[in-house]
Amino acid sequence: CREAVVNGQTGLLVPASDGKALADALQKLVNDPAERVRMGKHASQYAMDCFSIQTVAKETFSLYETLLGRPLSDIGE
Repeated sequence: CREAVVNGQTGLLVPASDGKALADALQKLVNDPAERVRMGKHASQYAMDCFSIQTVAKETFSLYETLLGRPLSDIGE
């Protein structure tokens, strides 16, 4: 879970500085309420799964352990 938006699942990605692509993506969502709801539900679940405090803390501790080359429980021993 590294990306905040998964294109077509939790939202729509458009190229930077491309006003036409942004307008097209917005128009697609305006014209398709069911798609907006589907993406919104997926985005909400994705955010809860990937960015909860428990998940972020677990990934942070794992990174620290990798950088230290040992489990954090060994610190102070």
